[in-house]
Amino acid sequence: MESINDPKRVVLRFSDQYWLEDAAINEQFFALHGPKPLNDFYSHLIPPNESSKMYIILDIYCNSHPTIDDSTITYEVFRVRKNGNLYATTSLP
Repeated sequence: MESINDPKRVVLRFSDQYWLEDAAINEQFFALHGPKPLNDFYSHLIPPNESSKMYIILDIYCNSHPTIDDSTITYEVFRVRKNGNLYATTSLP
């Protein structure tokens, strides 16, 4: 069973037209899906590679677990779409 502070990775997929809004996307994700861990997450912005999609990789509780094996970490993937001034996230299978 996963505890509340188990490390996890979140992948946020979004259109490259929002590439300057990564901080707002992160804030909206934490507002919708749980509290933002204070100084215990890292955000990696992955630029498009011959695609119109970009990715933000959020490593949550990475400072609490600095030696975690990346192959064992749980992850979730979300599609991000802009809805007015907010970003909506949809979990992908």
